[in-house]
Amino acid sequence: MALIVEVGNSRIKAALFPSQHPPEVLLLRDPTELEAWTSSSVAFLDTRNDPIWRAALERLGAQELTVAQGLPFRSEYSSQLGPDRAAQLVAAWEAGGFPALVISLGTACVLDYLDKDGVHRGGVITSGLHLRVYGPSTTEQAACLS
Repeated sequence: MALIVEVGNSRIKAALFPSQHPPEVLLLRDPTELEAWTSSSVAFLDTRNDPIWRAALERLGAQELTVAQGLPFRSEYSSQLGPDRAAQLVAAWEAGGFPALVISLGTACVLDYLDKDGVHRGGVITSGLHLRVYGPSTTEQAACLS
């Protein structure tokens, strides 16, 4: 079993793999919560370069998963893929069943397309559902004005 941690833009999520479908996702709030996993193999994706979470993960000997390690599918856009998008595409590619549209609804809405041969043909990133429904908060509006 391996613990996979995603240090995302708005939350830190973790799940054990392999697992039942779908895996149980844990929301982590503090790096000390990782101490429960010292005997597990740990890998992580870091989309925000958070030094506190990185240090905690490195103390566990966690392996960072990066696009530079290679992708199992062809893509003209591999140098532009963040680790979160790459991980989602790898999971879809491993599942097979092409063509496939990979949709991620989080801080941002992300759609990526794998064609009938499993080749990544690109994607789009747009505002997440929260921002679309509720609009920018007054704090965000103030930040935009300053």
